[in-house]
Amino acid sequence: MKISVISPTYKRGWSLPYMLNSLRTQTLKPDEIIIVLKRSGDESESVIKNYNDLPINVIVQNEGRIVQAYDIGIRSANGDLLLFIDDDAIAEPSWVEKYVNFFNSVEEVGGASGNVYITEIDESGNQKVKYEYSNFPDTRNVFWRKPLKGLENFCEGISISGFNYKYKCNEKLKYYKSTALIGVNMAIKKESISGLSLSSLFKNSHIGFHFENFLAYYVITKGYFTYKIINKEISPTVFHIENLSTTRSKGWKFEFWKHYDIVKQFHRLKKINANVSWTAYTMACIATLRRHPIPRLLATVYAQFV
Repeated sequence: MKISVISPTYKRGWSLPYMLNSLRTQTLKPDEIIIVLKRSGDESESVIKNYNDLPINVIVQNEGRIVQAYDIGIRSANGDLLLFIDDDAIAEPSWVEKYVNFFNSVEEVGGASGNVYITEIDESGNQKVKYEYSNFPDTRNVFWRKPLKGLENFCEGISISGFNYKYKCNEKLKYYKSTALIGVNMAIKKESISGLSLSSLFKNSHIGFHFENFLAYYVITKGYFTYKIINKEISPTVFHIENLSTTRSKGWKFEFWKHYDIVKQFHRLKKINANVSWTAYTMACIATLRRHPIPRLLATVYAQFV
């Protein structure tokens, strides 16, 4: 099995060494490391040159946003298994090895995510773990959160409205079925996403909010399953560096584009013939206007046409 590591890089020259050093110390070395670099003037290129002992392939992204960066990396990868990590994250030494072991031991797995911990780096370069990351909270069991066909036994998935849902899982499980993959720490079998163009489906998206859920569902339509690996002994773990990150800022603009992606998922799912429901979608759109009504209403209207 040939392994490709893919990392989109945005204005992160100051954090890249942490990510690259963690790849340098892997117990199982990747066959290639693809860095999709959007020029920023932060000397990322100079940083990368210091790691010529790693099999790095730098691809310059001249246009597009984050989802397009993932698409470029996927199309350029030569590996059978694609591992994704952000440029402001640190992979544990057995990160690659644990993913390979999981994909070799679990039948019909097409995608998976491991544990993510939010951490800080102090002035001396020491790491302090703050908390474990969760990509969205539990949801209420209402009609429009009913799972799409084929996802009935998924703890986290996509509903018939196109909105995501999350129910409590058995905490004793080592891993469970989920579409809630996490871009900072996920792995995809390349054959499971053949024919997919994320760039065209997300061409109007500014932040690519929860694009991983759509990616996971596409994998499932190809006859595979996607999983969250939660057991600490077998989970490939990364540490997301909070104080060195340029993570999306909050505010009116962020709320608009986040909700745009949430409501647009319905239309993207229809393009791949998912059995979504207009009735459930309409109810979901109305229900979610209770919070931040103005940006969400505008985003909902905008999503119908763009």
